[in-house]
Amino acid sequence: MSVGDLKPEPEKSPPAEEAGSIPLTPDLKRDNNNGSSNSNKNKYTENDGSTSSEGHIKGERQAKEIKKYGACVLVLDSAMSWVVCIAVAMSIFLMALFRSALTIYFLDFVEAFDVSITTASLGFTFGLVFTSITSVVGANLMVPYIGTRLVVLIGAVCNCVFTFGLIIAPNIAVFILFMTAKGFAFGLILTPSIALMSMYFNRRRSLATSIAFCGMGAGNMLGPPLFEVLKENFGLWGLFLVVAAIEMNGVPAAMLMRPIGRYKYIIKDGVDIKAPAKSEPTDDKDDATEQSPFLTQDEKVDEDLSETDQNNLSFSKPPGKCDEKLNHCGLKEWRDVPIEGSKEENAPEKLPENKSMNSTSSSDAALSTEAVARSRENSFAHPSEARTAADVSSAGEEAGKRCLTKTGAFFQRLFNVDLFDLWSMWLLMGASGLGALVQYLMTYLPTISIKQGLTQPEVAVLMTINGSLELVSRIVIGIFSDFHLLTNCQIVTITHVVIGTVLHFNYFYTSYNALLFLVVVSGALSATQQNLSSLLTIEILGMENLLSAFGFRIMISTLVLATHHPLLGFILESTGSFAAPLHYVGMCLYMAAVLLLMAPMVKRYDARRKAATSEQPKL
Repeated sequence: MSVGDLKPEPEKSPPAEEAGSIPLTPDLKRDNNNGSSNSNKNKYTENDGSTSSEGHIKGERQAKEIKKYGACVLVLDSAMSWVVCIAVAMSIFLMALFRSALTIYFLDFVEAFDVSITTASLGFTFGLVFTSITSVVGANLMVPYIGTRLVVLIGAVCNCVFTFGLIIAPNIAVFILFMTAKGFAFGLILTPSIALMSMYFNRRRSLATSIAFCGMGAGNMLGPPLFEVLKENFGLWGLFLVVAAIEMNGVPAAMLMRPIGRYKYIIKDGVDIKAPAKSEPTDDKDDATEQSPFLTQDEKVDEDLSETDQNNLSFSKPPGKCDEKLNHCGLKEWRDVPIEGSKEENAPEKLPENKSMNSTSSSDAALSTEAVARSRENSFAHPSEARTAADVSSAGEEAGKRCLTKTGAFFQRLFNVDLFDLWSMWLLMGASGLGALVQYLMTYLPTISIKQGLTQPEVAVLMTINGSLELVSRIVIGIFSDFHLLTNCQIVTITHVVIGTVLHFNYFYTSYNALLFLVVVSGALSATQQNLSSLLTIEILGMENLLSAFGFRIMISTLVLATHHPLLGFILESTGSFAAPLHYVGMCLYMAAVLLLMAPMVKRYDARRKAATSEQPKL
């Protein structure tokens, strides 16, 4: 009996022709070690792509029918999916609000602490470094252990607490410390929430991602006029006190991010029933296991099942002929039992009769000089002493092996290094790191404007225009991506080329009107890579690698930004102009565009290499 074969409740009993257990499609059969459980067939069952005479049933009707049996159902692209999308948008909006306030009043912090721009920019650097670290740790270690919702909730609480810490910072060192802590909170919020939202959508994934990242544009648009009013009435520190209070809204937003592992059924396109994402655990305490904290939802026995159903669950392959014979046979007969899966069908494999059950191969039986000496020494000792020494040695070896196994599993889960066997992964990391430098323009655009002689109100107007265009462009790009006229790699490539070209004309941006042109281009195009970041990851590496690859992508992007903030700040102070840093960013965007154009070719190469590896005979 499979996990999905749940018996209906008495008050919700279906008609006679539908009575019995819920049928499972092949995709819904729970398995372990390539084994699966059988399920009954009726009009909801799909086999080999065929359907029953009654045809396909709409997703909502399927959900209602399955819910009669108490099963938890998710229909992709449904209302619950959009609730999660809005929650993610709120979290991103709060991060953008703080970032907008910090970039606009960055020079005020420089004056307040009486330090150089390079020293103050270390806050950005260390914050981005910790964002990169927690993006990987949160995605690969914390999410499989406690679930997305709890990880984002921890990040939301830390986010507002650390903003309060910035207010009481007595010097630049404490300020940089809390900026570093803010980076820790940002990493816990961004990567897990975006990865979770992508799993809730199928047809509208591009639009949903765009709407979620509209929180960034909304923060950049609504922040500047709000900050001007707050600063006039409460001062710089009162402004950030209000921002910290607003960031508390991240707590209810995190509560809405229900892990995908809580659903037993996922209905896609209103037709197909798919199994839940196996990499997404539940954060429900009742579903936890004491044996291993790293088991995902499909590896656990559902607590909702009755004791009888749990006893009937099968997580291994069906018993074969060999298993049946082994139940009642002697040693000699046991040697003659053919081993299933042998290449020689008519020549069953037998155990040699001249060896005992505990004998080993010659390679395993070869003892080292040290082992022989230890054996001779034990032979002259009392039997109980020799046995005790052997037991202690064996126990120590077993403990060491267990420790190494657990340590290896920990680092394997923390850093999914298998992804780096793919050239596509290296291409994604390179394109993401180089393309992330477009954020340098967004970060220092207010500073560039002030250096050109603009006043604070004029800068606030420019940033409001920038945020408004960014908000609209995110939605437009998401809708355009859903039409599939161009691939996501091609869309991002075009925007990189345009922005890179505009940055090379930075000598002309000396007046309000010229800076307005730069703001318009920046607001309309600079957020494209960030907007389509998860979709780029899926397009290049596939949905199955989204969580791990997206965490690495965030890590590389933030590390590149972290190292370039002091570097470009040093170039700025040395030359006294933003011309050289903007030329550098423009060239990096050109290089990122070239890498993205190579993505289809690299994917085909990885596919051929994988096919060649699978065809090699196993030794």
